[in-house]
Amino acid sequence: MHSMIQKTFAVLLTIAGIAVPTQSASHEPVKEQAIPTPILTQTIPAALKTFSLSSKKAAKDLNSSNISMNLATKGSEHSLPTYTTWLSPTASVVNIRTQPSTDTPVLKEAHAGESYPVISQKGSWYEVAVSPHQTGWIAGWVANTQSFHAADSLGTILNKDNVPLFAGPGNEFKMIRRLSKNTIVQPLFVSGDYVKVLDQQEQSGWIPIDSANFGKETVDSLWFADAATPVQASPDGLLAGKTIVIDPGHGGKDTGAIGKIQPIDEKDINLAVAKVLQQKLLAAGAHVIMTRTTDVFVSLADRVKISNENHADAFISIHQNMYPDNPQMHGTMTYYYESQQSHILAHDIEEQALKQFSFDKSNDTANLRTGVNNDELYVLHHNTQPATLVEGLFLSNPKELADSVTTDYQEKMADSIYKGVVQFLLK
Repeated sequence: MHSMIQKTFAVLLTIAGIAVPTQSASHEPVKEQAIPTPILTQTIPAALKTFSLSSKKAAKDLNSSNISMNLATKGSEHSLPTYTTWLSPTASVVNIRTQPSTDTPVLKEAHAGESYPVISQKGSWYEVAVSPHQTGWIAGWVANTQSFHAADSLGTILNKDNVPLFAGPGNEFKMIRRLSKNTIVQPLFVSGDYVKVLDQQEQSGWIPIDSANFGKETVDSLWFADAATPVQASPDGLLAGKTIVIDPGHGGKDTGAIGKIQPIDEKDINLAVAKVLQQKLLAAGAHVIMTRTTDVFVSLADRVKISNENHADAFISIHQNMYPDNPQMHGTMTYYYESQQSHILAHDIEEQALKQFSFDKSNDTANLRTGVNNDELYVLHHNTQPATLVEGLFLSNPKELADSVTTDYQEKMADSIYKGVVQFLLK
């Protein structure tokens, strides 16, 4: 039914004189070129949100022939049908984005052979479940829909041998053990270049995301009983007892800077980096407070208030830069205001960023902007806690603009900040 609809849609587009993009095996398939809103809209059956099982016995009952899984949607429980709609890439690699637009950050890459359950459709985009905690968006012109048995749920099969299972999202965290090739695990949360998983011994940890394929194997439904557990701070981590406020700059009606070559909003990049940083700090044991977790407007005064009232050990405001007069300008900069502790915090983060991004100062000193700057910015001037504002990259620079939506940038920027915070707090 769904494939017939897609074929009908393609025919209609051809009749209307609209070129239908062909699939490519490139890393960025057909660059997700925009196509008109579909003439024919497909109705998506059965929303698939968060799996919620009350007990292990209930989970085991799901292995019977009459499969019935509970899911929580807006506070009510519904029954998932035996068959539901899933989406599979038609190119070797496609992007799963945070929102239904090519101008928004990439959450992760999807590969040929993987399948993701469809939740909803908006225009030419499909919302899919990446894990029991997360959803993302795939462009309909680089994927096909089909029906799968409900038991073929979000399993992740390891495609490499000796995959390290880390205590946190990064190789700087303790390695718990190694997992062998073809091990099946349950994905819990994607963050930058890592994914948190639950193994068959019900032990959770983080693995490099490029070592796993999604949706390829059936996962024992027992694992879903633990998958809904919220992410919490590690009680014995490096930063246990420390309070960190992460401030994703702008939000809501305040877009921040907007890319000119591609209309990318700074607010979206800031939030994507902040969420990756949040997972690293939680894994290190910190109490993490986000000034926003969604696309909402938060006043500067409220951001500062959150920091001061919670006696933050560090306040980090995440931003991206813009200088339209010189599109070659690039680099990472940090800011502080007066306070010696804030100066040290900003310096430590800048130091780590310079290591992470390896800017070549010898060839392009005229256009490179790095360093620690004293500036009377509101969130710094009115903050009584150690505070810094980080300008990650220049959205006015074509290359850095393209980099801004990638998981590679999110991972590197978040890792720089994380390592800088650790360096600052453990002195």
